[in-house]
Amino acid sequence: MRHAVFAIAIVFLGGCRNNDQLKENFPPETQLQVDTIIRSGDLRLGTNVQLHWYGTDRDGFIAGYNVAVNGTSSFTTATDSLFSFSIDAGVDTADVLVEIAAVDNEGAVDESPASVVVPIKNAAPEVSIDPDGFLPDSAFIVATLDWRASDADGDETIELVEAKLNNGNWFSIGTQPSLLSFALNGDGTVDFYKNAQWTDSLSGASLTGENFLFLRAKDRAGIYSAIDTSTGFLWAPAVENTLIINGQAEYLGTYYKAWMDSANVSHDYIQMDAVTGAGIPAYWDPTYEIIMSRYNAIALFTDATVFPTKSGSDYLLNILALSTQKFLQKGGKLFTASQLSAPMASGAFLDIFPIESLVLSSGQARLTNDSSLVALDASFPDMRPQNIVLGVVPVAPSADATALYDGQLTKIAGWNGATTLGATRTQNGLINQVFIALPLHLFTRPNEGGQELLDHVFNAVF
Repeated sequence: MRHAVFAIAIVFLGGCRNNDQLKENFPPETQLQVDTIIRSGDLRLGTNVQLHWYGTDRDGFIAGYNVAVNGTSSFTTATDSLFSFSIDAGVDTADVLVEIAAVDNEGAVDESPASVVVPIKNAAPEVSIDPDGFLPDSAFIVATLDWRASDADGDETIELVEAKLNNGNWFSIGTQPSLLSFALNGDGTVDFYKNAQWTDSLSGASLTGENFLFLRAKDRAGIYSAIDTSTGFLWAPAVENTLIINGQAEYLGTYYKAWMDSANVSHDYIQMDAVTGAGIPAYWDPTYEIIMSRYNAIALFTDATVFPTKSGSDYLLNILALSTQKFLQKGGKLFTASQLSAPMASGAFLDIFPIESLVLSSGQARLTNDSSLVALDASFPDMRPQNIVLGVVPVAPSADATALYDGQLTKIAGWNGATTLGATRTQNGLINQVFIALPLHLFTRPNEGGQELLDHVFNAVF
């Protein structure tokens, strides 16, 4: 009995010694969900590739993974990643070795990492002129376009976007979308603007034939996109120092041109049609800002017609408000004659033109053919309409403006309010704005019409 007890004690002690010894830590194992990728030619993968993996450890847990791409290693705790592989400049394809080695909680690393060779092919970038902003078949002074560039390998791989005019040299326009404007000069040179900022002077414009703008992109592998080309367009530069902008029917423009000719005021002319879209730029800004900057004086004729814009539609006075403001700030002089209406009462133009507000009332105000616009400045001519004018909307001049014309209005059905129908504003002591709150073509009487007013404004005031 004593020998049996002693034998059990030896066995117990022997077991304790085995437990005191450190157990061996087994390294983890790593698996890729895809361990072979066979692609050739155009079937190769793009440079952005998603890979998944996992690890197992029989005596612990996985702490993370060493991920090596062509020998360059990093550590991650993730079990997947979207790899953005790079291809050397000038190389179209590459085979990329990816190795994943699991690391366990004791720091042991898989001695036989999972690996896969990823066959990739660089995708050429793409560039396009905004299809909603293609140039018209003719452009006056300024041609403006918008563009976009993309790359299936990631837009960040685009390193360069270039443009050129006709047969000129390629020049960089950056990689972020921007509005490009090209303003033609009389000598055939072109001022290039990026987002309304002058950037460079170019050559190569045609003053007589069609012009084309070209765009292309290049990625970090040195691969160029297909070239996108604008529609061909005829181009005209500014010739005179005075510009007429007519936002009314074309036949009314004949009055204004004839009156300016009679006053010996040489001028360029822009005709717009809100219905057909003729003469309307795809991008009002900065196109008109640049156009206006080419002139010393502008005559703007419009009414309560709405014109299309990229974001909807608006009245011409509102559309041109920002460009007009910049034109005036640079010393430009502006004559405006426009019909007004109640829906225009909160327009942006009120901040630019010499008007505080519109005078609105129930009933109706009329200007009859035996009444006048009476000039409050004796140097300006009185004007009398050829026919009765209905729906007259007077104005309240802004605080820094001076009333110019008072209308001898007939007030119908309780209409009540001020009768001011013209105002001026000065800059540096000289009048730089004349605003008439009625269309000028209504005043065609000899010696008391629009011709006399334009003659006085552009020969004596401006």
